Amino acid sequence: MKNGIDKGHAGVEQVVVATMGLGYLIRSEMKPHAWADKIDQGSVRVVFYVEKQPVRNKYRVLVANRGARPEERQWFNADDIPNAIKALQEAQKIHKKAKRHLEGGIIRRMIRFLF
Repeated sequence: MKNGIDKGHAGVEQVVVATMGLGYLIRSEMKPHAWADKIDQGSVRVVFYVEKQPVRNKYRVLVANRGARPEERQWFNADDIPNAIKALQEAQKIHKKAKRHLEGGIIRRMIRFLF
């Protein structure tokens, strides 16, 4: 993920723009409060996508063939199932960290859910 800062002209507020260089995400899904992380394991690529929203954040995951182009079918060999499992376990760790960072700890989320 690349972060760029557009300072603009004098007297104008700073604008932070997050851009993504991943071809696996649909361009219309790219929003200013979104980021993605990719995990490569063998020939398997897992893309973890987070979109921060005021009410409820979106967390998405994509499992794809690392060697295939985005417009092609995303098949990988069955021998790479262990690689897919390892990559998804890494994505799960990233999901937990992102959720804790954006929504707080488990107790804070429970209180917010109850009230």
